[in-house]
Amino acid sequence: MIARYLTVGLLTLGILPDPSAQRAQAHPSQTLLAPAPLSDEITALSVTEYSGMGGPPGVQVALQGPQVHDGARNPLSVRTTQVWLVRKDGTTVGDLSHPMETIDNASVRDFGVVTYGLLFSFQPVPPQDLAGVVVSVNGKMYVREIKVNPAS
Repeated sequence: MIARYLTVGLLTLGILPDPSAQRAQAHPSQTLLAPAPLSDEITALSVTEYSGMGGPPGVQVALQGPQVHDGARNPLSVRTTQVWLVRKDGTTVGDLSHPMETIDNASVRDFGVVTYGLLFSFQPVPPQDLAGVVVSVNGKMYVREIKVNPAS
């Protein structure tokens, strides 16, 4: 609880970046892990490095769920899903903000389906330092290796 008040206070003072401003102004600079299926619950997992362009840089992990009929509950939940970015030295990268739920309802009008997702934002880290991403959904663990060309 104290940490929440401290974070809000630091955001107000302008010491910490506003996470919503970061999402609004972030521009992709490099795909670190191309979208690929992870499980039945996660039809696509992607990892992207973002440059600042007016906000702080960072790394975003996007999870996409299966298509469901409009009005159905989101199969991905912030409560039951956790994501960690792991460095080659075994440490994890700190997160920039709470996970954000996303929705793609472009096909609702035509097909009556919607795709839900989750977006996790992490502190900037040199891509060549990343080893992989670990995802936990309803207690099941999934791991994907991130292979980055050291020259990039």
